[in-house]
Amino acid sequence: MKIVNFCAQVDEAKCQGDKLCEQVCSTGAMEVIDKKARVQDEMCVACTRCFDRCPVNAITMVPRDQPMLVATSVQEVDEAEVRELCLKAYRRPDELVCICTGTYAGEFAAAIIKGARSVRKVVRMTGAISGCQEFCVPVVQRMLKAYGVDIADAGGPLSDDQTFSLWDIPEAVSKKYPRFCVKEDAELARRLRKG
Repeated sequence: MKIVNFCAQVDEAKCQGDKLCEQVCSTGAMEVIDKKARVQDEMCVACTRCFDRCPVNAITMVPRDQPMLVATSVQEVDEAEVRELCLKAYRRPDELVCICTGTYAGEFAAAIIKGARSVRKVVRMTGAISGCQEFCVPVVQRMLKAYGVDIADAGGPLSDDQTFSLWDIPEAVSKKYPRFCVKEDAELARRLRKG
């Protein structure tokens, strides 16, 4: 969940239409048309990536007339389905995943169950991934994949298959390097996640 108080605004006189803002936008709110960037206000979650990356300072962040709440209620979907999806992605529904927005794994799962089929759509439905992206991106990628979404085909700035973690280390690698205790760490993590 995120309360969005600002929105990106483009100074068309400065804009060079280089599409960098479009490429880094976490929601797809930024689009270059006729060599000028345009913002879809209702999709902007004020992640400031466009502002930070614009080489000609054509983008500013301006206060919204009214704050916008971006959230997906876990109560609107089946609790068992949320839990199942979270567990398939090696998370608990009540686990804090996006520390920048205070978003829990259950909200990601609910957004996916309600129709989010890309990282950008999960951002638009939860407001998460609009900060540092250090902890939440791999979880969202893993959840989408666990739900059967081909992330590489879904488009967006985070279109790689997924960020790899402990769960993705092949057994052959684990056997080749036993001193790293990958199998044991994975088993411990599974037990801890099941509570």
